[in-house]
Amino acid sequence: MNIVFFGTPDFAAEVLQGLIRTGHKPVLCVSQPDKPQGRKQIIKPTPVHEVANEYGIDLIQPRKIKTDEFYEKIKSYEPDFIVTAAYGRILPNRILSLAKYEAVNVHGSLLPKYRGASPVQASLLAGDKLTGISVLRMTAELDAGPVFSTAEFEIPDLMRSDELMLELAKIGADLLPGTLDGIYNVDIKPIPQDDSQATFCGLIDKEMGQIDWNQPAHQIEAQVRGLYPWPGAYTYEKGNRIKIHLAKAYSIDDCSDLPNNYDELNNGTVVSLANKSIWVKTASGVLQILEVQKANSKAMQTSSNYHNYNVAEDIFTNEP
Repeated sequence: MNIVFFGTPDFAAEVLQGLIRTGHKPVLCVSQPDKPQGRKQIIKPTPVHEVANEYGIDLIQPRKIKTDEFYEKIKSYEPDFIVTAAYGRILPNRILSLAKYEAVNVHGSLLPKYRGASPVQASLLAGDKLTGISVLRMTAELDAGPVFSTAEFEIPDLMRSDELMLELAKIGADLLPGTLDGIYNVDIKPIPQDDSQATFCGLIDKEMGQIDWNQPAHQIEAQVRGLYPWPGAYTYEKGNRIKIHLAKAYSIDDCSDLPNNYDELNNGTVVSLANKSIWVKTASGVLQILEVQKANSKAMQTSSNYHNYNVAEDIFTNEP
């Protein structure tokens, strides 16, 4: 079968590898243009670009996808299937219509939950314990098409966004080939989504990373996990911005060695240094900070710097 694959980041590259491993090597890959990265702004190939080069797959990286030239290019490959996985753009309907059998998307949630651009982060921000992958028909409405197949994944404690993204990519890589075979052999029929149960998620932006210590500990933990590595959850310490890369929420009943004047302390105050880590008071519960990164410094475990803090004296703030 002729597969035209659209994708850009690591998530897409893993799904692409799954196709190749199972004998579903695409005839064409489409990725977003390579961009300069790092402090030196060196142009680096996208992960899908790298996989396509490794396996000798034709690759194009158009800046515009609504042109007649792009349409004719895709048409020339006579696609049986068009597959997208984190491509980063919404394909025009006339491109989707070029697929002989189906145009499908590999989406990082159990639809109709978390339609939109950031389903992996959204599941962590919501504190979900269960998520998964959906392979669905692409339609004019974003992530609203009927679903061909799903696979569930239980989220382990403290798993962060980058780790969850990788696990879901592996699941998608396993799920997609059999789904395409099932569609091709008419063994699978898509199931319409229940639109009344749909939830939505937008793009992630930097402002979402700012921690409010007047929120419950479990919500701040979700923020830390869901926004790692970008944009990262951050707070302020003596006017200096500091990122929190890993943290765990506890109820007060689960914490020992809290100061006698705990109830009188402001939210954001360091209330314990037990287990060589930094414990901070929140609106409800205590947040154990396990990994931090100060400006112009490398990330470090708090077991390396907890001794620099004073219980009931040092405080993290919402603003500089």
